[in-house]
Amino acid sequence: MSANAWQYIKRVANPHSSNLNAWFFPHPGLWIALFVFAVVHPLWLASSSVQINYQDTWMTTLFGGWLLFLGVRYQEKFSVVGALAFTGAYLLLIGQVLRSMTYLGTAAGYPLIDGYLSAFDKALGFDWQAHVAWVNSTPWAVTLLHEVYMSILSAMMVVLGLLFVMRRFDRIRELLLINGSLGLLGIVFCTFLPAIGAYAYYAPASELVSNIPASAGRYHLEHFNGLRSGDLLSFDYVRTQGIITFPSFHTIVPVLLLWSLRGTWAFWPTLPVCVIMIVSTISIGGHHLADIIASIALCAISIWLYAQYVARPAFPAAPKTPAMATDG
Repeated sequence: MSANAWQYIKRVANPHSSNLNAWFFPHPGLWIALFVFAVVHPLWLASSSVQINYQDTWMTTLFGGWLLFLGVRYQEKFSVVGALAFTGAYLLLIGQVLRSMTYLGTAAGYPLIDGYLSAFDKALGFDWQAHVAWVNSTPWAVTLLHEVYMSILSAMMVVLGLLFVMRRFDRIRELLLINGSLGLLGIVFCTFLPAIGAYAYYAPASELVSNIPASAGRYHLEHFNGLRSGDLLSFDYVRTQGIITFPSFHTIVPVLLLWSLRGTWAFWPTLPVCVIMIVSTISIGGHHLADIIASIALCAISIWLYAQYVARPAFPAAPKTPAMATDG
């Protein structure tokens, strides 16, 4: 191997390279992990009884590939266009891998852990059914919690947009890297530590949830139970749903959104929305309190690891203004 070729490989492998940083935005390790999962996926699928029809996903895949091309094209200065392109490609491609592999993991049929999660809640003195009954008896709470719970994707897009406007590519990198890493870790959790959710576990009386939308915390049950029982083993990819209940990504996302906005003017307006979203995961998302606590702990550990081992400049930074210099 020539010296020039070796130097090129070393530069590409370095996430902090000043002129090749965008190749692996938000981080080369995450793209490598995503590639490994993408390679493992067809092997796992071939050995599983699950059959997934990907016929309707080719447009998404092509669009993701085109965005990757744009990211590479504008990598040199890591412009806003390059950042947008890599972010869009990453979100599109990782979404396809996560949906597929969580279905394969759920079909593995490992024992449910809801009993342990419920016992943890009770040890803390938390009564899940009493909380849901209170929400059900408070119409404004049902409406507020449901609307905020369903706005998770919008909240993510708004925060990413704000970070782009602020040109805080470092915060975007941090947000995508941690969220993506926990998403891939979620495949492991749903395979070996599956949970069906609090609604299915407690089966509350109908009068306790009469005002809560029927799909709340239960929309995933048809697919979840069908995968575990073997009754639903063939379906189109476009029908897949988010079926992970442990950990809670409706907790992980708002925690990371708040963290990415720390020290900026947007933190305080975003805080109440994120807090309400986390609270809504119990009555609307059907999560145990233990799901929320575990998710916050995972976020804290991931943020610490990021700060210790990753948080170095990944692009040529523009001159900092006092607002940009704040990182607390």
